Amino acid sequence: MATALALGPADRRADLALCLGLAVAFAVWIQAAYGGRISADLASLYIAARLVDAGQWADVYWQGTGGASAGWLAEAQAAGETVRAHTFLYPPLWPQALAPVAAALSPERFAALFLGLNTAAHLGSALLAWRLFDRPGPLWPWIATAAGMVPLTVIGGSAFFYNQPQPLLGVAILAGLWLAVTDRPHRAALLFALAASVKIYPVLFAAIFVLRGQWAALATAAAAGAALLAASLAAGGLDANLAYAALLAELQGKISVAMNNLGLPGVLAHLQALLTGEALPRANFVPGRGWIRAADLAVLAAGVALLALAGRGQPPAWWRQGAVPALFLLVSLAVPLAWTHYFTPALCLLPGLYVLLPARRATLVAAAVLVPHSTAFFAGIAKPAASAGIYPLAGFPALALLGVVFALAARRRQRPTAPE
Repeated sequence: MATALALGPADRRADLALCLGLAVAFAVWIQAAYGGRISADLASLYIAARLVDAGQWADVYWQGTGGASAGWLAEAQAAGETVRAHTFLYPPLWPQALAPVAAALSPERFAALFLGLNTAAHLGSALLAWRLFDRPGPLWPWIATAAGMVPLTVIGGSAFFYNQPQPLLGVAILAGLWLAVTDRPHRAALLFALAASVKIYPVLFAAIFVLRGQWAALATAAAAGAALLAASLAAGGLDANLAYAALLAELQGKISVAMNNLGLPGVLAHLQALLTGEALPRANFVPGRGWIRAADLAVLAAGVALLALAGRGQPPAWWRQGAVPALFLLVSLAVPLAWTHYFTPALCLLPGLYVLLPARRATLVAAAVLVPHSTAFFAGIAKPAASAGIYPLAGFPALALLGVVFALAARRRQRPTAPE
């Protein structure tokens, strides 16, 4: 396959023009399709930032079972927020950082700002995926795939419907993995630490440093994480940080069985219910189960160990095209809260199947991944079903399959062929 560097000057200019046109059209469509409103998820960040701007830290963190604080409800009403309140689950650093922005913008403009940032991040993931696969030909098919995945899949659609900063985290994680496997681990460590200061789970991607023996990068990540923790303490003080920690501790004793959670603990709970005839409630959380936590940790540890064995003696291309997709999916699927919108970077990697596999096999794998995650399957079959487990039980193995295929196909591609 010809690389982008093998394209002639005219072809490269045409590719750039087409990519820019696709990006602009996609950005306009995103604002038209998802703009003019603020989601409940993003509203929690907006309200918290406005409360911090007013000096009302005591109203920011509240237990979900106890209901929103009076100050929170008053700010929500003043902002015209009509959707149900969400417990705020970001560290104090971020409402402090966003306080002047939220104070200056209406809810709709705040949402439009994040739509723009998330659009750029999503397209950035497509660009990174293209780079991971050695720029195989023009870029525009990768941009088109990323754009098409939004209306066609619940993964892409939910990312912009909820409009959390998750696409920003996704591109940061993918960039960190790319930097780590291209021998720039200290920059990767900084990105992982920054991502983990928003949501804790990206700290697990530091496993790439263990796989590659980049021990100094672990120290860099720890130092950067400590600095960001100090910044969070300085921003919100001890009380706000302790309140945030208490909310996280409360979640540790629960398992999410929401239908849009693809994390292994929830999938195991749905599988147990299917096998035993248990009727799980259509609720976000149920009490935790010890065996599920143990199984989840075992799967994560085994997956990292298998990648370590598979990576022995492998060339750089395997690390980019096999290890990065596999580790991204392994960690993302193993965390307790693995909402659909966590997986947009995985969809951006799909064109890489056509680099590693014959076109027919690549299409079969892509179809196996996309069908259970399609908007049609989710809305027409999974959502109306009596059980909330239909989608997680179909979607989880599809993404797990994708990670395994990338790891194995990239490894086989690196094997020297026997002389004829």
